[in-house]
Amino acid sequence: MSASLDIPARPLVLEFDSQEPSLLPTLVELRSRDVGIALAFPVNASTRTCTLSVPRNAAFQILPWVPALGTWRVESTELQPGELQHLRVPRPARIAFRLDLPPDSSPAAIRGGIRVTGFSCTWVSSQRGLLSIRELRLDPSSLSTEARMFPGNYRYFFQAPGLAHAGGIVSLEEGQDLVEVVRMEHGVDAEVKVLFSAEARVPVLNLLASDGWRELEGLPLVVTDAHATFRVCLPPGTLEMEALLKRRRGSTRVTPGSLEPGLPRPTLVIELGSAEEGGLADRRQEANRRK
Repeated sequence: MSASLDIPARPLVLEFDSQEPSLLPTLVELRSRDVGIALAFPVNASTRTCTLSVPRNAAFQILPWVPALGTWRVESTELQPGELQHLRVPRPARIAFRLDLPPDSSPAAIRGGIRVTGFSCTWVSSQRGLLSIRELRLDPSSLSTEARMFPGNYRYFFQAPGLAHAGGIVSLEEGQDLVEVVRMEHGVDAEVKVLFSAEARVPVLNLLASDGWRELEGLPLVVTDAHATFRVCLPPGTLEMEALLKRRRGSTRVTPGSLEPGLPRPTLVIELGSAEEGGLADRRQEANRRK
């Protein structure tokens, strides 16, 4: 990232207002898909201001970043006319996860995380930017964990050896306190191999069960020039696996009985097809409707 523009630009000064000093942003990222930029600008802590150069004739987004919390997004269309803009820092929400585990499970083995938006960059061909996983540490006595987040939609996951991958999406409003119950069940360890040509990128992996599609986060994987191999513990009721990369899609049906305990670890192979409309956006809209 850098802090200069090679296109027609205008100055913009952001002045932040926050009741909590710890919520003052330290950096502001400027993004614009229209002109393909991702630039970072520092915040002056003493004046609570940040001076940016923004595109004069293109839409853009501003993402103030607060350490340990992440970012929130401000669209250029939301700004008032003029060079000086007063931005109120939104009150964070608090999300508490309560886990429901099988009786013979070990809480110490549970690994959890929640996706937060990180900084984008112009040297990576990715419209998703760089996303970070914030660790969710489970309290073994209460089987719970908490996180403080800015308003927005977040994808989370929990996984452990022998337990099926569990995850979902939470939508948080400003200042909200939300409790999300996550039920985990025994599963079957499997490999999912996604075949592609000269991509060397990480596909999005989806799972179809009786309750619909869901996106799998936080999986261990190995990526080569020819394929990406995921390790995942699948619920016995898995019907189909799907991979998405850019607009390319591929899927494979799960053979009935192949996920029974005690069988050799199955390997599911997905070959990406040609580009098509929709894809990941459609899957995420479907997931949002089920919340």
